[in-house]
Amino acid sequence: MNNPKISVLMPVFNGEKFIDAAIKSILNQSFTDFEFLIIDDGSTDSSLKIIQSHQDIRIRLLKNTLNQGLAATLNKGIIAAKGEFIVRMDCDDISHDTRIEKQLVFMGQNPEIGISGTWMVSMETNETNKYPQTDEECRTFKFFNSPLAHPTVIIKRELLISKNLMFSLNYPVCEDFELWRRCMQHTKLGNLCEPLLSYRVHGSNLSIKSKTLQTKALINYYNDELSVLGITPGSINEELHFALIRPEISDLIKSKYTFSDFELWSNVLVDHNTKNKVFEKTYFENLLKERLTIVALHYLKSWPTWYYYHKSVLTSGDFFFKEFFRFAIKVLIEKFKKKLAKK
Repeated sequence: MNNPKISVLMPVFNGEKFIDAAIKSILNQSFTDFEFLIIDDGSTDSSLKIIQSHQDIRIRLLKNTLNQGLAATLNKGIIAAKGEFIVRMDCDDISHDTRIEKQLVFMGQNPEIGISGTWMVSMETNETNKYPQTDEECRTFKFFNSPLAHPTVIIKRELLISKNLMFSLNYPVCEDFELWRRCMQHTKLGNLCEPLLSYRVHGSNLSIKSKTLQTKALINYYNDELSVLGITPGSINEELHFALIRPEISDLIKSKYTFSDFELWSNVLVDHNTKNKVFEKTYFENLLKERLTIVALHYLKSWPTWYYYHKSVLTSGDFFFKEFFRFAIKVLIEKFKKKLAKK
């Protein structure tokens, strides 16, 4: 295909278990004017054989002789792509049938947006991962997490090429976070608030196998975000900040800190944002409030936690009664169910 509208970019490394379903989900899309650019990153399993079993003229297969890693392979794909838009796909996920069609319509309706994504659904739990809708929300959300779900994004290729916006090899594991941040200097971001991709969490996921590497890279990323807020990273406890911002993946919460440590640090972040007016105040504080609540749940047996949580600038008033108790009851019920299951 000489000038397809879309280049679907899918790197593959030892993905034999799920790749067949991933390929079929793209080939069965309602929108058909695309090339399917698959790059095998030195797989040693049967991935290559499975790819070659699909006889479809839209598939364009490139091969890395040796494993280059995700960032380098994606950069190779960006340069090789022929489409006006690049649509990302992972080899263990499933794109819903109308995904490309709906994302293309969204980009047409929002020409000021250079990169957008969608929500996505876990195949294991059937829960929907939701992402911020507007550019302003995305710019605030990036302080806490990636504002886009990487395997759902659609990108204007010309934006990446003209501004030399490639994935950095200096940010392994969270290379997407870092690229979106640089892209924000040149374009707006947004999300189509509909789940259009189903994703898997399994033992082969990079984020699980490389947790130490992930933590290190993320701390570097969050240090950069602190600088934007007007805080010099060297002056703060990096681990404490990381444990607050990403409590769902940090194992440092109860081992090294008390809840009051997190409460005090949260107030520092609020004060700096209020003073420097970097992020939209209400949305920023609500996101911070959610994370402080998750941290508090790790200290349920500690009565001082209830006091400090209630007195926090972020969580005082109605939020304490409505949210903390709701989350607390949910956690206690889950623990009770697990105990029953073991009997």
